[in-house]
Amino acid sequence: MDTNQLLETLHSMFPLSPGFAITLPPLMHTQHGSHKQELLIPPTRATFAWFIVEGIVIALNEGQNGIEQVIRIYLSGSIFTDLKSFLNDKRSTQRLVVIGD
Repeated sequence: MDTNQLLETLHSMFPLSPGFAITLPPLMHTQHGSHKQELLIPPTRATFAWFIVEGIVIALNEGQNGIEQVIRIYLSGSIFTDLKSFLNDKRSTQRLVVIGD
């Protein structure tokens, strides 16, 4: 995977050290999603963050009435994860699902 697009996106958010561009590529893994593929299913812990090269992912939470509600829509160029779970090593409450082909 070409990391330039991700590096540019990250650099637009905050300054990156020169060594970060060298450290990042070995940590990245290409993953092709398909319609309705679940990337994160509660109560799993979020151990990855994703970068969308092309596509759409939705984040869903279960409402008080038991019906799932879309809480976020991630488009191409987005970096996403369940931050509370990822940063605090807690169980996720979000379901992350690829939509479209």
